[in-house]
Amino acid sequence: MIRLDKIKIISAESAIVITDVDSFTESKSKGKVKSYTYESEMPQVEIKVDKIRGELVLEFTGKILGERYTELINKQNIRQCLENINELGICRLDVDTILKEGKVCKADITKDVKADFNGIVEDINGCIKSNQKYNLRKIDKNFIIEKNVVSRRNRLRMTVYDKEEEMGLSKNITYFKRFKNYEDIMLYFKDKVRFEMNVYSMEQLRNVLNINGDTDLTKVLSADGNPIYAFFDKVLVDDVICSEGLSLKEEQRLSFIEKYGGADMDMKKVENAVRNRISDKSNFQRAIQPFRAVWSKCSGRRMNVKSKIKNMLLEIFICTVLFDSCLFWVI
Repeated sequence: MIRLDKIKIISAESAIVITDVDSFTESKSKGKVKSYTYESEMPQVEIKVDKIRGELVLEFTGKILGERYTELINKQNIRQCLENINELGICRLDVDTILKEGKVCKADITKDVKADFNGIVEDINGCIKSNQKYNLRKIDKNFIIEKNVVSRRNRLRMTVYDKEEEMGLSKNITYFKRFKNYEDIMLYFKDKVRFEMNVYSMEQLRNVLNINGDTDLTKVLSADGNPIYAFFDKVLVDDVICSEGLSLKEEQRLSFIEKYGGADMDMKKVENAVRNRISDKSNFQRAIQPFRAVWSKCSGRRMNVKSKIKNMLLEIFICTVLFDSCLFWVI
């Protein structure tokens, strides 16, 4: 079952009644009201009533679930998410209409796995298929893999971060301490790494979730598959199993890696050096693979990163499917 930590939904303007006008910011143009906007930081909720388009735009994170936050946003609790927004006392959402007619235009598809964050980052860093197609960078404490495209419509980003550390921020502690199961929530996220696929458009949602037509709320949350693993399947090199010891050719490749990759044996630099030495017609993956195998031996690990991540993500996915088969979604 698809789980989200953030979702943006578009519905009809008629699906909301503002009950506390003072909580909303009014925007006018030529004396006419263009929109009403509400924003809160914790839990993060944004509501916009667009009078020009006749639309209601809702954006919120899984923290709106409060004591049920560990579930993340999914098809079984989406009604509760919307009802919890009503509990804020600022508006009245027509929950049934939004569930029936709402369209998803943006989402963060999310999985939490028990793993060592620094180890995962190091593994992924050395096993990206092409550093020309994908940008790797760190923003604050987030490790980001982003498809290198010009258009935001086609942009796809994977964010990986230490979820236990993020939950330890003062704003999160303050928010979750109001719930009786505070300690259980914190324990759940102990040693957890979060994989978050940031999807920015309806077109990308259709692509990664393999759905046709409109991105209906019910259709998105009922989508099958494991889009996060599918992303890594495309991004990471295939596993390379290395035998012990170095041959003469491997020693030569090691010298090349040390020369161009530096003391850290940075495979991104080695990739660039190899790319500059082969013709445009040559198969780059075939050319770089022997260097990766040597890197794998000499960095003290076997190159089986794809299998490791696959096992982590698919294990969580299979357990989720088995659990969900016993539940029913009633809207």
